[in-house]
Amino acid sequence: APSDVVSGYDATDTRVVCERGTARVRPGDRVSAGAVLIEGATYSTATDDYGNPVLLGKCRAGGEVYGAVVFARHLAVPVSSVEYVRTGRKTTRSQLKLFGLKIGKLASPYATFDAVTDTDKLAPVPIRCTRTTYYETEAVTRETDGEAVAADVIRELTTQASLGGATVLSETHTVTSGNGLLYIHCYVTAEMPIGERK
Repeated sequence: APSDVVSGYDATDTRVVCERGTARVRPGDRVSAGAVLIEGATYSTATDDYGNPVLLGKCRAGGEVYGAVVFARHLAVPVSSVEYVRTGRKTTRSQLKLFGLKIGKLASPYATFDAVTDTDKLAPVPIRCTRTTYYETEAVTRETDGEAVAADVIRELTTQASLGGATVLSETHTVTSGNGLLYIHCYVTAEMPIGERK
């Protein structure tokens, strides 16, 4: 059955290899996803009374069209963030529980903390021993490294492009700040096959 090769991406055409049908694009043309790249039809070099090429027949279009596709990602991240880190101080508290009676308190002596709890049953007596170790934490403000975030995003975009069989042509990014946020814009341009059969 007659069919066309259409673009699967918004792209700028870089190479057109038409094996069957009629190429509808040339290198340098900007195309949108869904645009016909190779039409499933052949035409005569002669024209009709209106100057249009004469259709010779329909066919299953064949060939490959390559294009420069831009992979982009845009982020807005806080200029800084607060993390809670351990100070090195720790306290262990224990509590025994026997027939619903509790001996000892498990409350933390720290305002902010991480906790690890272990519970043991002491057989054959129905005693349960609970030990909780509290690790004191404190708030630390960390500045966001916009360049490091951009480098990570560029790596992800390059990997995404490579999975599609692309050759990376260029990578670029910008980092600006405002209103307590970093605005990070990353772009990877890659050449890849863009045609798919419709």
